[in-house]
This record gives sequence, C-alpha cells and structure tokens, in this order.
Amino acid sequence: SLLQDKIDSNRFISDIQDNLKNNTTDIEWLENYILDDEIFTQYSVYYQPQAIRILTRFYAMKDLDRYFLHNWIAYILTQTIMFSPAYELSTTHTPDIANTYNRLVDMLNEGYGLRFITYTHMMSEENWRRFRSPEDNGREMLEIFTFDTNDSKVPIAAKALQNWKLNSDNDTLEVSLNINTKPLHLFGTTIYSGEDFYREMVKSDRFIYGVTHRLIDFFFTDYTAKQKDKICKTIISSHPETWQDILLQIVFSKE
Repeated sequence: SLLQDKIDSNRFISDIQDNLKNNTTDIEWLENYILDDEIFTQYSVYYQPQAIRILTRFYAMKDLDRYFLHNWIAYILTQTIMFSPAYELSTTHTPDIANTYNRLVDMLNEGYGLRFITYTHMMSEENWRRFRSPEDNGREMLEIFTFDTNDSKVPIAAKALQNWKLNSDNDTLEVSLNINTKPLHLFGTTIYSGEDFYREMVKSDRFIYGVTHRLIDFFFTDYTAKQKDKICKTIISSHPETWQDILLQIVFSKE
C-alpha cells in the first residue's frame, strides 16, 4: 500500500515533519468545498453547525501540511479548558465555537506565538462569556494558565479588571472607563489595568509551565504526576514560544 511504502522508505517521520512546514492546501477551494450543500449537508443552527464544519474540514483536507497542522492545533486547544468555547453555558452561543477556533487558525497562519495568541483570547468576548465577572475571570485565568490557586491574588486581579464585565444585553463584553489607577503587584511587577494583568501573566515563566502542563495532562492521561512532570521539564527546557514547539514535541516523542 501507499502508506506501507512510505513507512518502508525510512523517511516516514522526517517527510511528515517537512510537509508540516509547507502550505499545499488550496484554502479557498477547501472552504468553498465544505460549504457546498450538494456535497455536505449544511445542518441547522440546532446542530452546532460551526462544530460540524470543523470536523468536515478535517475530512476534506487532502494534505498533511501546514494548514492541516494549524487546524489540528486549534482543534486540540479548543478541547482543553484553556480555549474551550464552552457552548453548553447559558451565556455562550454557537458562533463562539467558530470565533474561537477561527481566530486560533488565523493567528497560527500569521505566525504569532503562544503568548500573544493567549493574550488575545483572554481579552475576547468569547472568553468573558465563560468567566463573566472580574473576580471569576481573574481567578480562572490564574488557575487555568498558571496553576496558581492562591486566593489572595484574586482580589488583586479583580481590581485590575474592575472596569470589565459581561453585560446581560446579548452577553456582550463591556469595558468601561473606570480604570484602576492604583498600583497593584502581581507576577513580580506592577500592574494597573486588565490589559496589564493579561499581558504580564502570559509573559511570566509560570505561564509556560501552565500551558505545557495542560497539554501534557490532555495527552498523557494514564501517566503519573511524576512522569508528567518529567515530560513537562523536558519541553520547558527547550524554551517553547509557539504552540507548535510544544505539540510537535509531544506528537513526535517516544512517549
């Protein structure tokens, strides 16, 4: 078979790694193809068509190339607590699925690093529809992305986010002008605003540990905590700055 021939070539893995660096997919053709209702049934809004479209795209993509990789990374990230659109909540909506996923793919295509991608997501309406108050959002961002469960930091984060809220009018993010002006201390530095809070979080070393550990927990479900920590330290020692830096190490590792 064609697959067996590739395996027998002794270049199977290296060829895959090379292919993932190149764009060979005709994106315009692909997107028109999956929206063609003569080929694929276009389900009603009651079936979360945004999620179905993501899966249809994987079925339709023919090449294991850079675009496939970016879609796969976006898919994995949105299956974790870090980027889940959480469309089962009362304040989230099915377009949040597409907005979260598509933004990830677009930013990966543009070559942005994991810190800026996460910073953008944290400030998004989709993220605030999950965690809806300054206290809740601050606490969850600390726990999710840095594994920091120190409750004494929550009031500080909430103070920085005091002018952010999810308005009940169509669950819309509202950022008002009553910005905090008093210096606050988090992440070993001084912050004032919500933007400062999110930015300094993703700049911190604890952030890299947190996102790496989240992905290790996702893939290595049967491993012990000690085994996971060992893998985490190995990846962190390589100084990852993109989602590819972490996920490709996991995929191509012996583990």
